Order: sequence, then structure tokens, then C-alpha cells
Amino acid sequence: MARSDPQINIRIPAELKEQIEAAAAENKRSMIAEIVARLEQSFSGQALQPLDTDVLKDAVKEAFREMFPERLGLRDNEWREAGPPIEEHQQKRVVRRTKSKTDTK
Repeated sequence: MARSDPQINIRIPAELKEQIEAAAAENKRSMIAEIVARLEQSFSGQALQPLDTDVLKDAVKEAFREMFPERLGLRDNEWREAGPPIEEHQQKRVVRRTKSKTDTK
């Protein structure tokens, strides 16, 4: 790269900066050279693969099963009637707020 190449200023999370620093050290190049190499690689098609929607759907379904096992058999209309799922700690908060409102009346 030459000094006449265009410059850009960006903000990145500290953790990402640390990862870039580590990768640059491992590859024995500057952080800028590491960033440029990784960007060039991403545009050459080596880094990004086409999104497989079937794999994504399966992953979402599996995550859903793990997060909301109590709703597995519900149909769409039953899901809507059940309302949004609430975590146990959120349910306790709702109950406390309801009690405090009724206590003040």
C-alpha cells in the first residue's frame, strides 16, 4: 500500500480489535495489512459461502424447541392466544407489580 491510497476511519468493538491484533501477530503483518487481507479475501468469495436456508430453518427450529418446549404442539392461532413467552424471572416481576398496584388501592 502506498501513502496515496485512500484512508477510512472506523470504530470497532475492543474485542474485535484484539482479535485483529492477534491474527496480525500470528501472520507476521501489521493490523492494517491483516484487515486489508481479510477484506480482499471476503470479496474474492473465499470467506463467504451462500446461505443454505434449509440449514438455517433447521437451526431456528431446534433453538425454538430448546427455548420454548411448552409450546411445541401449539398451532399459530394458539400461539397468538398464549401471548409472548415470559421468562420465569420476568413472571415474578409482573406478579410483584400487580400486587403493588392492588395494595395501593
